Amino acid sequence: MLEIPSTGVILAVPSNALSQHMEKCEIHMRIIPRKMLNEQVASFSLNSATVVELLPAGLSFQRPVRLSLPHCLVLQQTRERKARI
Repeated sequence: MLEIPSTGVILAVPSNALSQHMEKCEIHMRIIPRKMLNEQVASFSLNSATVVELLPAGLSFQRPVRLSLPHCLVLQQTRERKARI
């Protein structure tokens, strides 16, 4: 499980979610402050309280993962977490 403390943003990845040929993978998760969003993304995110970037791009899973986001989040400072799974 990957969590950004004090935000309610949680990524739950089951142990068997990665494909068998991937022994380990480093996942980065960060909250993108609204002021850093380009105009197109900002207009889309008006209906969402939180925009989260997950890297590496293109990573796929063999089992469902769960990304939990708070309904409303007031970000005190830029937050980022990473984990090896």
